[in-house]
Amino acid sequence: MNLRYLQIALKVEKMKKRKLLIVCLLIILTLLSACWFLPKPEKEPNYLVAFDHYSGIGLLNVNDNSLIDIADLNFEQPYWTFVGDFSDDGQYLLFTKDTLILSGEDLMSFDGYDIYCYDVSNDSLAQLTDNDVYEKYPRFSPNGEQVVFMAMNNGNWDIFLVNRDGSDRHPLMVTEGWEYDPRFSADGQYIYYKINRNDQYDICRNTLDGLNEVNLTNDAFEEGSFVVTQDGNTLYYNGYENNENAGIRKKDLNGGLHIQLTDPGTNTLNYFWPKLSPGEDLVSYIYTSDWMSAYLMNSDGSDPIKIGRAYDCEFSTDGEYMFYLNDYGVLRYEIDTGIIDTLRRTESGGLKLEVAMIK
Repeated sequence: MNLRYLQIALKVEKMKKRKLLIVCLLIILTLLSACWFLPKPEKEPNYLVAFDHYSGIGLLNVNDNSLIDIADLNFEQPYWTFVGDFSDDGQYLLFTKDTLILSGEDLMSFDGYDIYCYDVSNDSLAQLTDNDVYEKYPRFSPNGEQVVFMAMNNGNWDIFLVNRDGSDRHPLMVTEGWEYDPRFSADGQYIYYKINRNDQYDICRNTLDGLNEVNLTNDAFEEGSFVVTQDGNTLYYNGYENNENAGIRKKDLNGGLHIQLTDPGTNTLNYFWPKLSPGEDLVSYIYTSDWMSAYLMNSDGSDPIKIGRAYDCEFSTDGEYMFYLNDYGVLRYEIDTGIIDTLRRTESGGLKLEVAMIK
């Protein structure tokens, strides 16, 4: 009787353990299923800020606050260096470098500006051009495969193209006038650039074969630095008319109407470098009447605010921040909150800043 009772008790205990195990497995499967369908947390974007400073090219990783000097790591004797442009995916950075040469009796001479491409992902450097002429302001095509730049050619600034690997360097526009400050359209089908012909400054658009130049402004206004909207319909620029009414202006490229967005400056050199936010609802610019300061306003010119002293400023590609550069270092302005962070204190001595975002 006792043996039979013991056998029954053992069977009951085994059944309880089996049920408990099944319940535990069901709970684990339920939790795993819930985790599987939960939205995955987005990876924090990694912001990179490139800026020129004296004879170097600083590359700041905002997330870990690390800073390297690309020029110092790769060259024995850089002299002047200038930041060019990030590729849209943030994997490549263009910059130009001049070399100081000491000739007879320690006289200084320069070996021209050449264009370099730094690969951020594998920390490698490629030289795209190698000439005894000045080649400046390189910018990537939207797909990152081509680079457009200006070069001093027979005493004039002209527009050239080269592949990212340095192959197929060839002229786009070569005239008796000046063509400079080029950049690709958002769809990569056109090149925009400034011209100076017969002392008249205008902004033009051309196809990649250089055969279809269109003067987009062609008027009494003197256009300076500029930016074009993604759809190619609206132009923002700094300029003036008859040495008056200097400021940031907007022009409808379909209707031809100029709109003054800022108060008229006291001289023609008060306003510089308008930039558009990714949503194209904000415009930043540099105002020079009170030293050099970054300003931000709505795209219709309303509600301008002063951000702080700056040589240059640039929006992040997600539209969350505006980064800017001054003689104290690299700073970041959060657009929604107005909070300013000093990301890195450094004696910049530079004029150009570019921002990339890598996810």
